[in-house]
Amino acid sequence: MSIAPSLARIFFAGASLLFVPALAQAIAVSSTTPHGNANNVARGTTVAITFDRAVDTSSISGTTFRVWGTQSGLAAGTTAYSNGNATLTFTPSHPFFPGEWISIQLSHSIVGADATPMRAAGYAFQFQTASAPAAITFTQNGPPVSVQTGGTTRLYGGAITDINHDGWVDFIAVNEVSADLRVLLNTADGSGLLGPVLTPPQPIGIEASPSVVADFNYDGFMDVATGNSTSNSISVALGDGTGHFLSVQNIDAPARPHGIVALDVDGDADLDIVVASENGERLTLYINNGSGVFADGIDFANDDSDAKYGLAAGDMNGDGIIDLVAGTAWGATNPEHMLVFTGNGDGTFTQTESIAAGGSSWKLTLGDVNNDGKLDVAQANGDTDNAAILLGNGDGTLQAAQIYTINGTGVGSSLGDLDGDGWLDWVISSYSASRWYVMHNNGDGTFTRVGTIPAPMNASCASLYDFDNNGTLDMALADEVSDEILLMKNDGASTVLHADVAVALSGDPQQYTPGASLTYTLTITNGGPDPSNGTTIDDAFPSALSGVAWTCQASGGATCPPSGSGAIGTSVDLPSGGTVVFTATGTVAAGTTGTLHNQATATVDAPTIDPNGANNTAAIDTDPAPPSDVIFKNGFDPG
Repeated sequence: MSIAPSLARIFFAGASLLFVPALAQAIAVSSTTPHGNANNVARGTTVAITFDRAVDTSSISGTTFRVWGTQSGLAAGTTAYSNGNATLTFTPSHPFFPGEWISIQLSHSIVGADATPMRAAGYAFQFQTASAPAAITFTQNGPPVSVQTGGTTRLYGGAITDINHDGWVDFIAVNEVSADLRVLLNTADGSGLLGPVLTPPQPIGIEASPSVVADFNYDGFMDVATGNSTSNSISVALGDGTGHFLSVQNIDAPARPHGIVALDVDGDADLDIVVASENGERLTLYINNGSGVFADGIDFANDDSDAKYGLAAGDMNGDGIIDLVAGTAWGATNPEHMLVFTGNGDGTFTQTESIAAGGSSWKLTLGDVNNDGKLDVAQANGDTDNAAILLGNGDGTLQAAQIYTINGTGVGSSLGDLDGDGWLDWVISSYSASRWYVMHNNGDGTFTRVGTIPAPMNASCASLYDFDNNGTLDMALADEVSDEILLMKNDGASTVLHADVAVALSGDPQQYTPGASLTYTLTITNGGPDPSNGTTIDDAFPSALSGVAWTCQASGGATCPPSGSGAIGTSVDLPSGGTVVFTATGTVAAGTTGTLHNQATATVDAPTIDPNGANNTAAIDTDPAPPSDVIFKNGFDPG
């Protein structure tokens, strides 16, 4: 028998043996709150990451741990540690925008308190925030807004983000013929209207179509990247925080790039770029140097002669590494197919799926349409007059396409919870039918058409966001030929409620004894000024605590279930000044050692937001009681 020297060494010294243990495994993420790909997450949520051991808190910094939203940008907030420094909790300073994707990136430079580093791939996860309940009907908000300033622009669509960092989402027009970006700032007065085009426009490559927003240089201001089909390039425009741009980097791309995404491919917590090229028949990776400067492209997925067109990024197999989903338009091997490439965390990808998509890819997006915690695909199928939903299996594969017939060429596909019921709805853009189709989720991942919105001339992409800051999702609809934006206001709630919900947690006794009972008291109060109905209370309790039974007492007009058993996962109604108190008792398992960590969370439900998310979570650590001080001398007490 041989023992590899890198695993263990045995030293013989006289009669003694010294064993040097095997190299420790990398520190790993055990769980996250919210979980990856979660839907309908409260906008004021905290973000918690629990590792499998204590983390070296000095390795957590603004370059190794990042929380950012596609609309709100890089999140400011506070970081705290609990559970013996094994749990990191980030509390954002401000609520996220409704319906936006929030991304969390953990770098491979993070290390454990035992000096073990994270895996080379780092760790990343995403979730989508809730929108307020609303009708799924819309009213045009003012006259169409032109992006022209003296000639045709060919408005493909909008990059939607808070470009000037004032707390209101703006519209950045991406133009094919004028080859520029044109910023229209939100008027920031609650009307939902857009101001005039900022001048001068920002030149980019020719025939820019899809775009992606991110903070590529991490200066706190959002940037825009586009794929430019005629100039065969990508453009990366770095924002200056005012609605203008510091600089633009134009980089060569294979023939006719279309889909473009931002993701961390190598675990350094910097956002890289991947673009899909139609005539190039490949995907191309551009590595970020950490300052928003990108290296020349690296081609891959280029051995099948298939035209890559639509592209999206998300964790398709739940391993904490962001993956790619590409749609093909035509090709020799997989025409009109959906391809999945799972990330390896080292800048490479492995293809895990190729399945018929029901038509020629034009634009695709990802989201969990059936609320099973797995990302699904929604695609507009170009010249085949249809669109498709492909449900994800959570392992990097997809189910057969569900086809929805439309009239004309589908050029846009957008997901968002338009009525705030917790299920993603779907808007499909049809260029040649000159309309947008509004599709309501039936509550099971299937859709019913509930309306169409006519375009002035030819419909292009639909952007779903809250343009008046009332908590509901509105729509900005781009017309590619008239170069106009239709602002469609959601007819739902016009008032956002605010409630300061606070959580307190205590334990009795303060030190536990194995085999004895342990009681937790969880108190949730609403400091107002508005009610917080449907607030979700979660407490899983330590795994060493068995036979847990709990009761709940409500006061001040609050309501809660009177009793239950096992983990708490229930909703309560909290009027302003209302309180609920959960008392839970269980038995600590015999033989239990170490600290017992318990954490409870209250999640405020739309249309209420909590302006102070810092007190939505409480945690307590309970240590074992010391052993009894009993001394026996020769078996007798001499008196």
